[in-house]
Amino acid sequence: MAFVVEVGAGAVDANSYASLAYADAYHLDRGTITWVGSIALRQAALVRATDYIDKRFGQIFLGYRQSSSQGLEWPRLGAYDRDDLPLNGIPVNLQKATVEYALRALSGDALTDLAPDPEDSDAAGTVISKKERVGPIEEYTSYGTSSSRSGVSGLVSVANIPEYPAADLMLAKLTRSSNNRRIVRG
Repeated sequence: MAFVVEVGAGAVDANSYASLAYADAYHLDRGTITWVGSIALRQAALVRATDYIDKRFGQIFLGYRQSSSQGLEWPRLGAYDRDDLPLNGIPVNLQKATVEYALRALSGDALTDLAPDPEDSDAAGTVISKKERVGPIEEYTSYGTSSSRSGVSGLVSVANIPEYPAADLMLAKLTRSSNNRRIVRG
């Protein structure tokens, strides 16, 4: 699949919210010395970052998708910022967050699904405590139940999603919260 940047048209095959040129300039301006690698590696990091954004924030972005055939969650209709200005095209904060997450993806930070413990594929939840003793041999592991998991969709534990404040805070302006409602009078 080719590297295709979404520019606000709702492209079916788009897979990145930021261009490589934008990412390179962004990191150069900030003196980021770890934004290195081949063109293909940096583009792949941008694609992984975009995938992560859509999976993590897609259900809580403001507004609604412009078209059912578009490849990504943005562009959106009916999305307004806190100053009541429309969020048209691909917002700058979304582009900035994409390149921040891409830096983490390039450096090996987990922007993918967390792997389960291979020794215990039947685990019902997050490890709460683990105790081991060498003599006499004893092992005890306590897992949280699936009902103790929380999250917007109920499918993912919010506690298991790593936080990346530099990027997460940029996307906060583009997401709904319980006290962020838009009322339109007709």
